[in-house]
Amino acid sequence: MIIDCHYHYFPSEFNVEKKLHEMDASGIDKIALIAPICPIFKSEPMSLPMRFMRLLMGKAAFYPLLKRLLCTFEGDGINILGDHVPIFFAPGNKAVFEAAAQAPDRLCAWVTVNPDRQSEEEMQREILQYADRETFCGVKVHPFYHQYDVAKLDAVCRILEPLRKPLLIHLPFDSRDAILALADQYPKVNFLLAHCAFPYFYLIWPELKKRKNIYVDISSGCYVDAKMARRAVDALGPYHVLYGSDGPYGTNKPDGSFDMQAEYEFATKLIRAEELRAIRKNNFVFLISEQ
Repeated sequence: MIIDCHYHYFPSEFNVEKKLHEMDASGIDKIALIAPICPIFKSEPMSLPMRFMRLLMGKAAFYPLLKRLLCTFEGDGINILGDHVPIFFAPGNKAVFEAAAQAPDRLCAWVTVNPDRQSEEEMQREILQYADRETFCGVKVHPFYHQYDVAKLDAVCRILEPLRKPLLIHLPFDSRDAILALADQYPKVNFLLAHCAFPYFYLIWPELKKRKNIYVDISSGCYVDAKMARRAVDALGPYHVLYGSDGPYGTNKPDGSFDMQAEYEFATKLIRAEELRAIRKNNFVFLISEQ
């Protein structure tokens, strides 16, 4: 069984009936849907620059340069390789959960909140209106694109702690100490750091290893290649790594549609068979189960 823990829902791309057939053909059994943070853009042009950036990210001295390159925010958007890509600051959870409800045995959903634009009361209402649905798997936040300090997630953790569901985070720069402090403050909350804990990667993995409540996903060829995924498993162990694709950003078929099978094979080709059961299924099932 393969569970994709990280897939962004766009109605134009994710026709549920058609997607279920694609999942069957690709060997994907379940997908956890997330509201989009920005429009779909072609990620292939980023593969070479990101390969170079992954090398630099292993060296702390290059972080000021990388931060300038990757954090080129322009008003309501971000500049990606010269293109202005708008950011969605109020992602729509309603559509995500409506889609998941069409196939609750194959689809589940994250609730996305933005503590920089929502009060704690507003976030609590947003989360609790979905928390009792069978498809609810946790909460997603994106302090990188939404441009706020990770310390603001304290309010989200207070809401999430009694629900015993994970918090999926795309970390920003300058958040290393803050995320570690948050995990220590809320030991009953499980933190899932997207893209192998981008932008820190292996610079933060030794600290993650010390904490039982921090996990990473290996989503997106933009950030994580097979070597990076292999290194994450070696550093953290197979029980703290989850498979995710970051679809529909990533590998495309000739017709332009997202290639789920190719993305999975790309990310996991260096992971051993005995490790894959945990990474592609069991770890996610454990995280979303009440503990």
